[in-house]
Amino acid sequence: MDDAESYQKLNQEMEQARRRIAFLETKLASLGGTWSHPFSGLKEAFSPGQSAEPVSESELQYRSLIQSLQETVYALDVDGTVTFVSPQIESVLGYRPEEMIGQPFMSYIHRHDLKEMLNRFELEGSSGMQPWESRLYAKDGRIVWVRAAISRKIFQDGRYCGITGTLSDVTERRKMEEDLAESRRRLANLMDHLPGMAFRCANDRDWNVDYVSAGCQELTGYTPEELTGGVVTYNEIIHPVDRDRVWNRIQSVIAGGRTYRLSYRILTRDGKEKFVSEQGNGIPSAEGNVTSLEGFISDITDQHLAEERVRDSFVRIRRALGGIIKVMASTIEYRDPCTSGHQQRVSDLARRIAQELNLPADQVDGLRMAGAIHDIGKVAVPAEILGKPSELSPIEMLLVKTHAQTGFEIIREIEFPWPIARMVLEHHERLDGSGYPSGLKGDEILLESRILAVADVVEAMCSHRPYRPALGTEVAMDEIRTHRGTLYDAVVVDACLALFQEKDYRLE
Repeated sequence: MDDAESYQKLNQEMEQARRRIAFLETKLASLGGTWSHPFSGLKEAFSPGQSAEPVSESELQYRSLIQSLQETVYALDVDGTVTFVSPQIESVLGYRPEEMIGQPFMSYIHRHDLKEMLNRFELEGSSGMQPWESRLYAKDGRIVWVRAAISRKIFQDGRYCGITGTLSDVTERRKMEEDLAESRRRLANLMDHLPGMAFRCANDRDWNVDYVSAGCQELTGYTPEELTGGVVTYNEIIHPVDRDRVWNRIQSVIAGGRTYRLSYRILTRDGKEKFVSEQGNGIPSAEGNVTSLEGFISDITDQHLAEERVRDSFVRIRRALGGIIKVMASTIEYRDPCTSGHQQRVSDLARRIAQELNLPADQVDGLRMAGAIHDIGKVAVPAEILGKPSELSPIEMLLVKTHAQTGFEIIREIEFPWPIARMVLEHHERLDGSGYPSGLKGDEILLESRILAVADVVEAMCSHRPYRPALGTEVAMDEIRTHRGTLYDAVVVDACLALFQEKDYRLE
């Protein structure tokens, strides 16, 4: 049960109690007698052993009615002395009724609440009053919060002679309220010291702010009062170029009931541009429509600028690596002018095959660079062998085959962002283990190496060599088609065939 429901229930109970007390007063007054106070008979009825007078049936009925109340009923005389208190008081303050009767009621009131209580007793009219809350001292020294009310002033023979009222123990509820208030205070304090701003706003195009933490001023230059008071809407703070993107992104995510995260630019009060990161959730109304957003916005300007510097550095490094690769490729061409352009054509074909396989752009870029220097190891092969116009002898062929391992040794210490050294080492490996230098099989060979192997074979067969003329594209296609899945990766072969036969790719 929440606070509103608790208050409503207590008010209903108080109203019922007032009606019952009024009923009792009317009945007691009709009994007449010599009582100095309307509740004096009940005082005796609730104090067994203190009176020898028999208890009438009417008094027993009234006592039963009062005992059935959830509230404590009390009566005071003109001096504020307790003339009657119902048995419920023992569960509230720990006193039995007879211990309180004859005692000044003000002696039980907490000293900080005494003045307010006196004012209420003096000022309230005979028609009753709204309940208020005060602290009382219990018998064991505890402080008990009660919800109190004066039901009415009592007059007898035209003379004011006291008051009647009710008390209810609300200590537990007050403790919960205090705990909640303290939690909210701590939360507000935490929010106000976070490096950013917590917020709650309407889910409209202006993002009208209902609540914002104190960190908004450091972030935006605007005070919480200015943001919540409509001096400026949050939409006006968002960079004009980013406003539609922010709206569309948030709406698409909260429509699925998910937490949204996005970054964008804002313009501060002094016109400075900042980058911020926002994370939040949609708050649905009772009808299920998302009417509000709650979340947190933090300044990521420094992080964004650092990332930009890293990206710029990476671009420069990539550019430098490209230059290094180009120099390496030129070195091979100077050593083996008869195969000039071979590495660049292999690089381009390998790149196109990788794109046909939908590999990530970064992976494609690494493969392109590896293709451009895949024969770097030939710098260690004698030029006479590389340019020999006839078939090579077995020993000469062995020397040529060392270029893969040599190339690996040359570039292995360079920290490329891709496994280029491994591609150079493996581009003559074959699926069935018949390749060199390590006789790797199947998935032991890197995918990029398998792509490079197909591109290298196709380009070599399509190009002129000192010891033979070009064999042509059809012969090259027959080679990879025949050995598809045995020497060459089947998926790679299919992609290469599609390029030449369906997309009219040509080596240039």
